[in-house]
Amino acid sequence: MATLGTFTAGQVLTAAELNAIGDRLTWTPTIGFDSGSTATIIYLAEYAICNNMVIWQAVVGWNSAGTASGAMSITLPVAPSSAYLFVGSGREGALTGKTFGVFTDAAASIAFCRYYDNSAIAPVSVAAMRMSGSYLTA
Repeated sequence: MATLGTFTAGQVLTAAELNAIGDRLTWTPTIGFDSGSTATIIYLAEYAICNNMVIWQAVVGWNSAGTASGAMSITLPVAPSSAYLFVGSGREGALTGKTFGVFTDAAASIAFCRYYDNSAIAPVSVAAMRMSGSYLTA
């Protein structure tokens, strides 16, 4: 599909292509930690793309820390245009209510979540992480 950013004079988009711009889509993010794992529950993970802007939201959680340890990460629905971006924010809603930022590093399609004070989001027995954001894609 031609994006609006590359639309040229005389080019014709089909009705389906025009209707697809901004459609709400779903993805299944992978939640990771520095080591180990936990049984993750994906409550909601959806996004829309308008031109090259990705707008996303996700609600994930777990009811047991399992063997996970270290900082939390989440895979994004579409790779960002570059690494080292701030791509969103969120709030832990089950225990602490702390806010956190969502950032990419050199592996741009994986975002790392850190609390407002830059501390790692370590797994606890119960968590409900609500997050959303936007970023440019290539």
